[in-house]
Amino acid sequence: MKFKSLEFLKRAMPGVLFGFSIVLITLAIHLNPSHAPPGSPFERNSFFYIFTIISFVISSAIFILPLVWGQKKYFFLIFSLSFIFQLGLLLLCSVFIHRDYYTMVFQLFIMYPLIFFFQYKINFTGSQESVHVRRMYTMSAIFFVLWFIWLMMMGYAIATRQEPRWIESIIYNVYISVLILMLFIHMLKLRSRMYRRVFIAPDTIRIDNYDFTEYLGKVNLNIIHTFILNHNKNVTCSLLILCLSDVGKNNTSSNKWDCEECLNSESKVTLCPKYKTIYNRILDIKKLFESLEIGTIISPDNKMNILTEGWKLRFFDDIRVFEKE
Repeated sequence: MKFKSLEFLKRAMPGVLFGFSIVLITLAIHLNPSHAPPGSPFERNSFFYIFTIISFVISSAIFILPLVWGQKKYFFLIFSLSFIFQLGLLLLCSVFIHRDYYTMVFQLFIMYPLIFFFQYKINFTGSQESVHVRRMYTMSAIFFVLWFIWLMMMGYAIATRQEPRWIESIIYNVYISVLILMLFIHMLKLRSRMYRRVFIAPDTIRIDNYDFTEYLGKVNLNIIHTFILNHNKNVTCSLLILCLSDVGKNNTSSNKWDCEECLNSESKVTLCPKYKTIYNRILDIKKLFESLEIGTIISPDNKMNILTEGWKLRFFDDIRVFEKE
């Protein structure tokens, strides 16, 4: 229950930040720091406080609803209704209270794309996820460029005093800068998801959201995890035996001595039953990784040095490996 509450708060927080925009605008309208018309429509402070609190609660709630919606079904309906209600309320405020509320009308066109990007997981999953992520990354990049140009134009208008309410405009544009920064950070997250993803833990392995744990088995999974722990390093047969064997955990010197004895006597490595077991399992892992086009396991050029040089796991360039989701 605690985990669900924290997850809800995490997903709802952007909605609270978006709702704070109307508080910022209302405060700027009431204080009127530029002393440019029109003046504050709030004749009494009590009306100002009541309107600010109510508008913040309503606006935040409308933003939060599509953010916390956890099902694909009806999401686009909830998303569209949220936008329409938010737009309608702001237009009413702009016409009947103060024109500065038009500022938030324009902000909706970065807020709602952000909401859509935040919620893309419930709409685009499965084998075509990477394709949809690429499209959303392109869309987010277009939004980022357009809003960055808008910010530069507003900055020029403020610097040349073409904007009479220049102090208020600075406040609004600082807020828009925060939204653009959020969009940029999410662009980076989308870019990372454009790659194929492999999640590896001691007890599970998932490749592009498909669970291969049962297919590989516990022993093969431990072999893969050993390779991950020795990132970009060769893993020898003796190291794998130590990591996999119960005997190795309790008596590491015994296994080490076995391998050293084999090397000193120059015995054929294929005569070692433990090596043959390790070799066959590595071959199975290699075939699976290559068939899934996620990586391979590299053997030494000289097969005679297999005991001393071992193997190296190499993932392909378009793969991103995570030990935690």
